[in-house]
Amino acid sequence: MTRVRKKFFRPWSMLESLLQVLFCSTENGRSSFVRQLEPDWHIDTNPEVISQLARFIKYQLHVTPMRPERTASNVFTSASVEQFFGSI
Repeated sequence: MTRVRKKFFRPWSMLESLLQVLFCSTENGRSSFVRQLEPDWHIDTNPEVISQLARFIKYQLHVTPMRPERTASNVFTSASVEQFFGSI
């Protein structure tokens, strides 16, 4: 006898599989696991991490109140995540 499991459609379930928030306590660890995960986007406040990942990650958002020079063409800068994604 075969058991059949019903899975109810939840509209947010597709988003749950796409969005992940991960944390790491060290910059080296964060750079390492971000590089291994190969995400399309990475958001960070540390300019060193942003610089290290610039050649590996498709798009990055550097969240900082200052307006530093653009380090690479795939690195965007904003004072907040809300401000950046609210402007798209």
